[in-house]
Amino acid sequence: MFSRRLLPILSACAILLVAGPAAADLPNQDDVCASPEATTDKYKHLRALSLELRGHPPTAQEYEELAAHDDVPQAWLDEWLSSQEFAERTVRWHRSLLWNNIRNENILSVNSSLGRSNNIYFRSGSMAQRLRGRNVACLNQPATFDASGEPVMTTQSDGSRREGYVMVSPYWAPETQIRVCALDARERMLSESGTPCGQRVTSGDLSCGCGPNMIWCGTGTTRVSILESMNQQIEMLIRDMITESRSYLSLFDSQELYVNGPIAHYWRHQVNLPNTINNAPTPIDLTEVPQMRFDDDESWVKINAGPQHAGVLTMPAYLLRFQTNRARANQFYTKFLCQPFQPPPNGIQADEDSAKDQPDLQERDGCKYCHALLEPAASYWGRWPERGAGYLSPETYPSFSESCQECAETGRNCSDQCNRYYVRNLTDDAMRPWAGYLNSYLWRAEKHEHHIEQGPKLLAVSAVADGRLTACMARRTAENLFGRALTAREDAELVPELAQHFARTDYSYPELVRAIVTSPAYRRVR
Repeated sequence: MFSRRLLPILSACAILLVAGPAAADLPNQDDVCASPEATTDKYKHLRALSLELRGHPPTAQEYEELAAHDDVPQAWLDEWLSSQEFAERTVRWHRSLLWNNIRNENILSVNSSLGRSNNIYFRSGSMAQRLRGRNVACLNQPATFDASGEPVMTTQSDGSRREGYVMVSPYWAPETQIRVCALDARERMLSESGTPCGQRVTSGDLSCGCGPNMIWCGTGTTRVSILESMNQQIEMLIRDMITESRSYLSLFDSQELYVNGPIAHYWRHQVNLPNTINNAPTPIDLTEVPQMRFDDDESWVKINAGPQHAGVLTMPAYLLRFQTNRARANQFYTKFLCQPFQPPPNGIQADEDSAKDQPDLQERDGCKYCHALLEPAASYWGRWPERGAGYLSPETYPSFSESCQECAETGRNCSDQCNRYYVRNLTDDAMRPWAGYLNSYLWRAEKHEHHIEQGPKLLAVSAVADGRLTACMARRTAENLFGRALTAREDAELVPELAQHFARTDYSYPELVRAIVTSPAYRRVR
């Protein structure tokens, strides 16, 4: 029930809606609900534009200057849409599309992660257990060495055998010195068996240490520095798209990659260390990576990542944020094509018995509704290993390997390469035609095999050609600026018009935004 105090106001509103302008002479005029304005006035428009494009309200001087104009001058829009403030606003909005925060990922090998005890750095966990007999650091005293240069170990009351520490200038702070357990601070480049240290195969070798200046090891702080830098790689590409007036499509076809000190150090010295996150094989030519100090995180150098690179879609932050090829495809389809993989409203009917006998999700009842499209889409990332940001180059990793086929069929002498990247475990007889092929070829129809070799750049180009990406970004940008979802009834003609304008301006994102904020629809929703 309505309150009695509200009845006079509700009655006045009803009279206004029925009587229209004639109600202006009502004796209770002060209680009558005013009709909404058709559009916002120029001052409200100025405030909305300034908040959207610059992130702050207009200045008092801008309000005063606007009095001499009929509306916000186009020259002001030109300036704002090319400003650093608008670039930052664009970066901020794209974070909601890309979800490029990966600072919680663990890119350091367990055997390369440094702990600290009594302000002494050491490799804890299993390495400490194997080196000293217990998960403990070394003694809090300078190390002594025998005639062969090995640290002298002393048996302790707890049964452990411990050495002392040495002073090291670590790569993350080369002007300082820290105390490091002597066994962990070893600088030898080759293990006792002659295998290079700092590699996957020697990560647990007790004769290898952290290398010169600790280059193969890291702390929680160095890990976060590397991951934050990878986040910024994506944001720098988006920022340059605005400040350098690039096409929006450069986000999906650019071969440029931005490198700073933490990233350069990681690619040069730590990428080959084993972990649950697999960023090897290195996705770039290391000769392109400049020599930089690790603590130089503010200096960025553009390098050419190669023709396989597809802008944000193959940057480490995207590949590590979405660690399966299905997730990578799903995010692109959902955010940039407005095609989320969702079941129909009435659900999916499936024959459970037949589903059990079908290993191919593209054909299995209950799964094929989404996977018939998702699996071919996921294959565009087929040369980027899952749970990592490496790249399987065709020269080193051919689509088919006879040796991997042989080991798959015999179950013997499988190399690490076969075990990790090729169809080897034939759990179903239907998998045999793909034995020895890259994992991404499993269940692929012949017409979809080129997805793997062309990569996600082809997916983006195809989505532009058929208009899906253009229309989706027009819709998402409009909804972001309107602050509401577009409706089929009120906005039926808006998205096609915006998409056409976006394409005609060579996919200029500032021009798309201009078209939206100067549209009658934008003025109405404000």
